[in-house]
Amino acid sequence: MEQKAIDRLQTEFQLSVNAINTGNTIENEKAILEAWEDWYLKAISTTNDVVSKSNGNINDAIKESQSRVSLKSQEWIKKLNTSSKN
Repeated sequence: MEQKAIDRLQTEFQLSVNAINTGNTIENEKAILEAWEDWYLKAISTTNDVVSKSNGNINDAIKESQSRVSLKSQEWIKKLNTSSKN
């Protein structure tokens, strides 16, 4: 799921750059990326629901995956400022 999240966030970043370059605001596009980030972070956390018992290793893996997705998302959000035409 982590790779799917990163792939989707990258696609949304590209769409956001295009939208900004055609007149949409950076703030609106950041909100869209943040919404996708939030959705994937919550979806990743539900991975624990498929395990019958709580497992520390799985919980750690979920947190690590969420961290990597969040870091990548924040990287793209910061890039919106430099990737748009001003």
